[in-house]
Amino acid sequence: MTLRIVCCIMLAVLAVGCSSDSPPRYVELDRQFNPPLGYTLFTPGSGFSSRGVETALQSDGKILVLGSTVSGADDDLLLVRYTRDGRIDTGFGTNGFLRYGEYDRDRGLGLAVLADDSIVVTGYSTIQGSRELLVVKFSPNGTFERDLLYSDLGTDIGFGIAITPDQKIVVIGESSASAARKQDLLLLKMDSNLRLDPGFGLQGAVHYNGPADQNEKGFAVAVAPDGKLVACGAVVVNNKEDMLVIRLKPDGALDTGFGSSGSFIWSSPGDYADYANNLALQPDGRIVISGAANTGSGFQIATLRLLSSGQLDTGFGQGGIVSYAGLTGADAYPYGVLVQPDGKIVVAGSSNDTSGKKAAVVLRYTPEGLPDRSFGADGLHLLHGLGSGDTVANGMTLQADQALVVTGYSNNGQYDQVLTYRLK
Repeated sequence: MTLRIVCCIMLAVLAVGCSSDSPPRYVELDRQFNPPLGYTLFTPGSGFSSRGVETALQSDGKILVLGSTVSGADDDLLLVRYTRDGRIDTGFGTNGFLRYGEYDRDRGLGLAVLADDSIVVTGYSTIQGSRELLVVKFSPNGTFERDLLYSDLGTDIGFGIAITPDQKIVVIGESSASAARKQDLLLLKMDSNLRLDPGFGLQGAVHYNGPADQNEKGFAVAVAPDGKLVACGAVVVNNKEDMLVIRLKPDGALDTGFGSSGSFIWSSPGDYADYANNLALQPDGRIVISGAANTGSGFQIATLRLLSSGQLDTGFGQGGIVSYAGLTGADAYPYGVLVQPDGKIVVAGSSNDTSGKKAAVVLRYTPEGLPDRSFGADGLHLLHGLGSGDTVANGMTLQADQALVVTGYSNNGQYDQVLTYRLK
């Protein structure tokens, strides 16, 4: 196996949506990140198509990127580590990366770092055509330690991970029992050795059926300072999917004091699908949701803020919601969200440009839900032109100096490559 860092010589950082009464303000690629480029493109070998999904920092500031890599029938979970300034860290795994491929197909979708810098990831493995929820733990330097497969004899997928103050691991995803053909939001709680916590739900698992006992999906989870869990995803209501947010007590019981009997459900105008893809908690307990709202002609990025009680925060945006329609009107999709220490909200995703290719989108809002005019052009930063295909922003993290590290992928016309860049 060979390591190949692919660098492109042509890039475009574009800013759009500028107001007519002020010049555009550009947030530039930080050229001190993998200097002099400001970004890295990675693939583990010739012929591999690879994507970054999530990113996180270890205590020494080193950058972890989780994703997947595919070459023919070889479909593996991928972890890459960079130094704080964006250079590949050859002390991690084998020459800076590792591939986990124990089963037919293995995908990484959620990433977290424990207090001792151990790495925990979730996703799924396909075994004889059936998807099973996968959790894998690695040492701080990328050595495999143990894994867990969870299945209800149907389809089970892990999408996100959160760590509790006492270092318990909480995984969120979906579970579909093959006999009932019904899908539930799934939460698992386990210790650092990946042993399910018998004090959580039913032997470590909570299956959320929803208020109407319909299909539900879970995409992201966060832990509040009091140990309660806030989770988001989607629920089927009147035969369409709506955004879903729930809150649970530390033992997995639904917190009925949140929203309406424990849940908040939101639907955009029209009879279309809406998804709550990611969430972040503010120090004051308010909840920021980044979701996708279908308009009938495409998706928009909808960012919502809830009060800690589970109601829309009407002091944010317009009635608690702010939307981004994309470069051509209805073609934007979100993949990541975070709240900065100053209260500003950052959302990552993609939007089709006028050529029909995807551009990486990073949006920043003020604490009041207005576009932050000090970021990009009126709150929007775009990145594309690294290759002849799509460029997408997925996960984000903040470094100690508040520089924003973004991961995703860029297509060179033939293969996807893990894209990681820094904005400052």
